[in-house]
Amino acid sequence: MPGIDPNSGPSGAAAAVLFRSLSRLRGRRIAHPHGIGFEAELSVDAPPLQDPAAGVLADRAVQRAVVRFSRALGLPETLPDILGIALRLPDCYGPGVHQDLLTVTSWRAPLARHTLTPAPGGFLGHFFTTLVPYRVVDRLLMVGLEATPRSRSPHRLDRFAARAPGCDFELVTAGLAKGWSRIGALRIGPRIDDAEINDVRFNPWNTAPGVTPVGPLQKARAEAYAGSQKGWGG
Repeated sequence: MPGIDPNSGPSGAAAAVLFRSLSRLRGRRIAHPHGIGFEAELSVDAPPLQDPAAGVLADRAVQRAVVRFSRALGLPETLPDILGIALRLPDCYGPGVHQDLLTVTSWRAPLARHTLTPAPGGFLGHFFTTLVPYRVVDRLLMVGLEATPRSRSPHRLDRFAARAPGCDFELVTAGLAKGWSRIGALRIGPRIDDAEINDVRFNPWNTAPGVTPVGPLQKARAEAYAGSQKGWGG
């Protein structure tokens, strides 16, 4: 399983210290502090690659998943926030070796899909992306999620919790400047205990050998996740 690069440099070390301190002060994750979790099922029926190194993006399969819906900034729930959907396929590459995908409310358009946006339409009313691309073997791909059908829904977690079971999301991928293509579907199941889901350490570096987050800030981002988790004791 790819992990955090110990040679991430000054920017990575600074990010780790900063996010550890902020999370310690807050007493929970500094980003996406409030969330609710659900069992889920992910089916991939149109994989974009056939190379085994692409992991779940190369296999036609139905797999057990865990999903956390969250509010990114922790604003009062009466206010729209940036929303997140974190997806884990537990043990899909072996015991303790997971596939994580972290998405936030964003846009479909080529440049806009790298930007964050508040989500007054709730978890079922917006498009979600990974913000940054992955190098999947020899291709650069973004990953996205979108509810089907798309509709307005509560952005408050307590109100969305009752509606989430049975909801469906399309799993899509796209090249940096290309349109999105459906590759599978995510169905939300029963709710998970809050203590259990909030102890899950989602990390974009939990992935297959041939699937790597890319970009100049990725090493610092990895250290930031690790620092934040140490700060809140996850």
